[in-house]
Parts: sequence; structure tokens; C-alpha cells
Amino acid sequence: MQMMGLLDEIADAPTEEDVKEPDYEVWPENLTALNLFLSLENQWDIVVSPDGELIRTCIKTPAIEFKLKYQNGVPKKAHVSLVQQLEWMERAALAVMNKARVERMQRRAEELEQKR
Repeated sequence: MQMMGLLDEIADAPTEEDVKEPDYEVWPENLTALNLFLSLENQWDIVVSPDGELIRTCIKTPAIEFKLKYQNGVPKKAHVSLVQQLEWMERAALAVMNKARVERMQRRAEELEQKR
């Protein structure tokens, strides 16, 4: 792989086939919201921190509106409920995706506090 310019760490990294995800049951009443959330996977707003780290902040609102408007079979009266479910999933996802950054910030704050 090195002949092709690929680092060993990348070549040896596990692939999706190597990682067996546990099965999760999705209740029928949550399936539409989950499908909406998954369809927005590439619609996160991202900012760059001063130290060059990419931080996800939220799902782009226009993308949500577009998906709701043009997603077949979703009645308009269900939009409010779907957006609420999407917001819950977004908060949970942000907590996981940005967890490492939050932990680093907490360690830095503790180090600064100890120096005082």
C-alpha cells in the first residue's frame, strides 16, 4: 500500500464490513423522523475553531424545510412533530459528535484553574 502512497494506519483501519453494529429496534411512530434525520446527514453547519478543529453546530434549517416540503407522504400537519423529533436527535448527535472537544475544553479549564 505504501507504493500507492497510502499510509499503513489508513490501510489497516477497519472498514464498515469489519465493524458489526448492534441491531436497534425503531418503533413505527419514530421511523419517519429517523429517516428524515438520516437523509440530512450531509447538511450539518460546521464552524472552524481557532485551533483548526471542525465543530458541528446544527442541521441547516433550509435543508430541513426543503426535505419536509418535498418528502412524499409526509402530511403538512406532521411537520411540527417531525421537527421536534429531529431537534431531539440533533441534540443527542451533537453531544456525541462534539464530546471529544468538550472533554478537551474541560481539561484545559481545569488546568488553568489549577495554575491559579
